[in-house]
Amino acid sequence: MEVLSNIWAGYSSELVAAGLAMLIAVGTYYLRPRVSLIWGQANKSWHSIPIEKSDVHIINVKNFVQNTGRAPATNVEVVYEDEPTNLLIFPQRYYSTSKNPDGAHIVTIPFIAPKELITLDGVFINMNRGNVLSVKCKEREGKQVTFWVIRRLPNWFYNAFLILSVLGTAFIISTFIKIIG
Repeated sequence: MEVLSNIWAGYSSELVAAGLAMLIAVGTYYLRPRVSLIWGQANKSWHSIPIEKSDVHIINVKNFVQNTGRAPATNVEVVYEDEPTNLLIFPQRYYSTSKNPDGAHIVTIPFIAPKELITLDGVFINMNRGNVLSVKCKEREGKQVTFWVIRRLPNWFYNAFLILSVLGTAFIISTFIKIIG
């Protein structure tokens, strides 16, 4: 123990500087802008239209891809199980298509900005599926999440809810402290 106190006494400013530099490096690493890609399916509708001798089966699938991170996602690949008969991407942008060796259909979007949401509306005629197998970009793999289509309320409602939640939490904590003390 005496050896450590001697080292500290002789090199305290250097050790503090080195520790602070390491703390800043670790903090910078964890706080750097990163890509966070999420995707999901909003709805899927199946239609069967009788035409003369056979039925035409139409599947309409609406998928979302969102970059929730603070860095741009590049070369975003959306892998479909089957090739869509028609595909609409909103907001409109350039995209390319290809097939992988397993026969899956790949839609490649060159760039998704931070906080940007992309909608992919696919129509599949006379196919039984229309599923997205995976979403990935150059930086990382996308995470599938459940999307809920809900009404967007005004900002004042969300702000009032936040304020009331904070006040309610403060009330519960103060009541708990009064009961204990």
